[in-house]
Amino acid sequence: MKKHIMVVEASFLGVSYIARAIRNLGYEPIFLTNYWNQEGDALIQLAQERAIFCETTEIEDIKRVVNAFGREKIAGLTTLLDSRLAIIATANKELGLPGVSASVLNLKDKAWVNEIIPEYIPASLGIEWQVTPEKTIEDFIAASGAAKYIAKPGLTAGAIGTFTFQSFDEFKEKISLAIEKIPDYLNPNQYIIQEFFDGELVSIEGYACQNKVDFIGATKRFKYGNTEVQHKFPYQNDMGNTAYNKCKNVVSTLIDRADFNYGFFHIEFMVNGDEVRLIDANMGRPGGTNVMELIAFAYDISPVKIFEHAISVAVLQKPVIENSFFDSPVREDVTGILYGLAESARLLRFDLPDPASSHHLAVNMGTVIPALGESNWSAIGTLTGKSEDVFDDLAKIKMITDKGEYGAVITK
Repeated sequence: MKKHIMVVEASFLGVSYIARAIRNLGYEPIFLTNYWNQEGDALIQLAQERAIFCETTEIEDIKRVVNAFGREKIAGLTTLLDSRLAIIATANKELGLPGVSASVLNLKDKAWVNEIIPEYIPASLGIEWQVTPEKTIEDFIAASGAAKYIAKPGLTAGAIGTFTFQSFDEFKEKISLAIEKIPDYLNPNQYIIQEFFDGELVSIEGYACQNKVDFIGATKRFKYGNTEVQHKFPYQNDMGNTAYNKCKNVVSTLIDRADFNYGFFHIEFMVNGDEVRLIDANMGRPGGTNVMELIAFAYDISPVKIFEHAISVAVLQKPVIENSFFDSPVREDVTGILYGLAESARLLRFDLPDPASSHHLAVNMGTVIPALGESNWSAIGTLTGKSEDVFDDLAKIKMITDKGEYGAVITK
């Protein structure tokens, strides 16, 4: 009898790819999900797979499901969602299952990361709002003297609760509203205040396995406000060898100091010429939204194969693609975009006839969509493929909302 690999939640793009990847590895997929968290294509695809309802923010509920199913029938328990990594790392540790490295428990804490690699980050201060004395924050800002700062939640991803400011008074104005957007299980009062380092936003993609760090390449990430709206991969040649090699050196140092023993990473840097600063250490999973799909298209392979590679590294610690394969991308004319609405509205109907690129819908009809720029949750869907196909398809999208008919945009 085949063993199972349990996957806790999945993004709107991942369910079908993940299920096929697990079957290719010789296992059966089971998804643990709270259906209320799911939207768009993920909800449709989960209906076609074996899924078990579970409160996926509660470690004890996940453990109850695993034990009821039979731990001996499970080869691994994993997730590709940033918000569930620490939860699954804890569950794995207590259940004795592979899937997310225990080292992620420290790495999810931005303040901890900043403490172990201080020489590679912008000047930073970790705080707990309403616990850390206000004078400590004021003193940090006064001593820094920077023209601009960024405040980021300590445990979240997707830019929820992130904001910039120039003075302590402006920080106090903005933080209460920002905290309201963060779920309680992600410790909303825990924040990082950091000097703003201007430059291009680039993520380094790769994985650690069997005492070795392997790099896949670099992705340029374009943002509108707090929403990522376009990805360009490969980008390592565009950013230059000096900057790319500096980023790789920082990643290797972080992995060594954090004792990160296995798993994918997509680590974000600000790059200005040859100067680089690490700003977000996303460890334990590959890049989200359509980054994996974009990488697959750049190497002219199926996205299923990339997901197979990621899951095998996470659960079996056995890469299924030789890293030398990633030395030479086949295509550089591909891109991935995340589109949205210029203003917040309730989406009632969506239409995209015969797309030439790969399209995935992230939301349900009836959802109130935040205006583009608020966070990555402003994205309605993704398009990935040849650049000309992607932008042709973007122009064809029609959306009926409670405020009228709109086209899709990646900037306002």
